[in-house]
Amino acid sequence: MPNLKKIKTVSYNGIDYFEVFEGLIGSQRYLIEEDFYNDRLKVHLTGLKPADQPEVIAYMQKEFSFSGFSKLILYTDVGLNPEITQSIPMIECEARLNNFGRFQEYSIYSRVIFEKRKFEPMQISPRKITEKGNFKAEYKVFSQGEERDYEGLSELFKNSFTCYPFPIFYSPFLKLLCESTVCSVAFVEGVMAATAVAHIDNKSSTAEIAECCTKEGFRGKGLNRKVITNLETFIKKTGIQSAYALTRSDSDSATNLFRALGFSDSGLLKRNCLIDSSYKDLVFFHKRL
Repeated sequence: MPNLKKIKTVSYNGIDYFEVFEGLIGSQRYLIEEDFYNDRLKVHLTGLKPADQPEVIAYMQKEFSFSGFSKLILYTDVGLNPEITQSIPMIECEARLNNFGRFQEYSIYSRVIFEKRKFEPMQISPRKITEKGNFKAEYKVFSQGEERDYEGLSELFKNSFTCYPFPIFYSPFLKLLCESTVCSVAFVEGVMAATAVAHIDNKSSTAEIAECCTKEGFRGKGLNRKVITNLETFIKKTGIQSAYALTRSDSDSATNLFRALGFSDSGLLKRNCLIDSSYKDLVFFHKRL
């Protein structure tokens, strides 16, 4: 099997957050992603035949040390070859979806390797503002924003989150991140008050909806629901067939919102994201657009 080729690195302030490598079996590609911040090793086997999967896993086990990763995640559209369940004990299916993007079947398998925390989440103290009464919101969806858009997103994230797995509190990083995303935002009195971001994967015709938040003082007014709805409409016109979202299992507001928007619970990803110095379980929501 040929050596992997690095195709993407996301870094900020000297810290590598993740790297993506590409390999080929015949004409079919596969991806291996090192998610350093969350200590996850992710292997994308979609497009490969079950017979080819063990070769990829064997190569991965040789070239990538499990040391430093707390979780191994495998993505496949044809199920998992039984040989892999023998070579990787205790691996289990956490989510199984039908009619997901261009895939008739899509599954996520994982194995928790060991308890380890490498990084502390980025911390910030949110600022409180006075509760707003009646107001009129203006909405915008963009894939390549202006400098003020990234600055507005940075301020909104600072206000909405006490910590986050990536440095979204800094506009230069957001500008880098937004190269492959679509942002839907709401403005109130010229201030960015709510947003939702779609991370686009054109190859699978899917998009992850993330970074959903509403500024303190504007919550409970339906802004987040509207920006997500606008986002769905926009990405559907670009050819995206399915949207999905990962929400903390202990966040009733987030899980209830996506259920109300027609998303279906498709699985529970255990210890999937490092937040508040501990790994959180995430609910996998899926919706056909």
